[in-house]
Amino acid sequence: METSLYLVSNVIRIYAISIFLDSFFGNLKCKRIIKIIAYISYYFIGSLVWIISQNTNINLVINTAAIILISILYRATWKKRVFSAIWVCAVGMFIDWIAFSILGNSQFVQSGFLQYVLLLDLAFLFRHLYHRHIEYSSKSPYFLLILLVSLGTIAVGILTVNDSSKHDIIVAIILLLINLINFYTYHLEQDRLKNKHMVELIQASNDAYQNQLKIMETSQREMRYLRHDMQKHLNTMRRMLQEKEYAEVQEYLTTIENAIIVKEEYSKTGNRDVDSLINYELALASDLGTAIMCRIDLPAELNISSFDMTVILGNLLDNAIEALRQSENKRLLLSMKLTRGIVRIDIENSYNPKQKKKADQKQHGIGLLSVSHTLEKYHGDLKHYVEDNNKYHTTVTMFNGTE
Repeated sequence: METSLYLVSNVIRIYAISIFLDSFFGNLKCKRIIKIIAYISYYFIGSLVWIISQNTNINLVINTAAIILISILYRATWKKRVFSAIWVCAVGMFIDWIAFSILGNSQFVQSGFLQYVLLLDLAFLFRHLYHRHIEYSSKSPYFLLILLVSLGTIAVGILTVNDSSKHDIIVAIILLLINLINFYTYHLEQDRLKNKHMVELIQASNDAYQNQLKIMETSQREMRYLRHDMQKHLNTMRRMLQEKEYAEVQEYLTTIENAIIVKEEYSKTGNRDVDSLINYELALASDLGTAIMCRIDLPAELNISSFDMTVILGNLLDNAIEALRQSENKRLLLSMKLTRGIVRIDIENSYNPKQKKKADQKQHGIGLLSVSHTLEKYHGDLKHYVEDNNKYHTTVTMFNGTE
C-alpha cells in the first residue's frame, strides 16, 4: 500500500517539478515529445532508486542531477540550471520536514502524498506569479551569494531538523521562507537585468537614429551646395558639348553624381527603423575596412515594432561586426526583402575561427537567444551555419507582423 501511494505521489511530484521548470526557464529548445520522454524517464529512474535504496541522501543526489539534465532541454545558462535544481530540491526537502514534524510518520507522510500535493500547489502559485517568456543575460554579480544561501539552508536543515518537536517545526518553516525570499530576490535581480537589457537596446536604437540624422544632414548640405552651383555646372557642360568634349561631359556628370550620393547611406527604403540601423551598423563595419554588399528591398512601412527590429537586426549585425574585427579578409553581405508577407534577412560575414574568444562566444549566444525569443512573436525562424570554415551565414524569416 505504501509503495503504491509513493508511485502515485511521485507522479504529482514530477508534474510539479515540470511546472516549476517550464515557468522558470520559459520555452523549450527541443521537440515537446523529447521533454515528455525525459520526464517519464526521470519518474521511473527516481522511483526505482527510492524503492530499492530508501536512502534520502542518494535520492537527493539523483533528483538534483536529474533536474539539471532535464534543464538542458530549455534555453538557459548553466548557472540558472544549477540554481533551479538546488532550489526545487531544497523546497521539496523543507516541505518534507514540515510534514514529518507536524504529522509524524503517518502513511500519507511517508509515501510523500501530502508533501507532493503541497508542492504542486506551490508550483501552480509559482507559475502564476513568475511565468517568464523572455530569457535575458543572467550575469548577476549576486548569483553566487543567492546560491550559497540555498545551499546553506539545506545544510542547516540537515543538521538541525531531526524530530517532531516544536523547535524543529519552526526551523523547517523558517528555512522554507528563507528559500522563498531567496528565490524572490533572484526574481528581482532578473527583472533588473531585463530592464538594463532594454535600456541598452534603446540606447543602440538612439545611436542609430542619431547616425541617420547625420547622414541626412550631410545629404542635404551636399544638395544645397549643388543647387547653389548648378547654373555654373550647366554652363560648363554646355560649353563642353559645344566643343564636342563628350568624354569630359561624362566625367563631369560622374563627378556631380558622386557629390549627390552619400556613401554612408547604404539603405534608403524610407523605413526609418531599418535605414537607421543598417546605415549605423554598416558604417561601423566600413570603418574596419570591410567590403560591403547591401541589397535592401523593403517597403517604407512594416508591421514589426521598432523595438523588435532593433533586437533582431541590431543583434545580428553586432555579432557579424564583432566577428569581422578578428577577420583578415573582411567581407559582409546583407540582404533584406519582403515576399508574400514574409520578411527574410540574410547575413554573410567572414570570421577567423582560430581567434574566437570565449567572452565573444557568450555575448554572441546571448544575442542569438534574444533574437530567437523575439522572432517567436512573428512566428519566425533563425538559422545559421558555417561555410568553408571562414564564412558565417545567418538567415531569418518572419511574418510581417503578429497575429
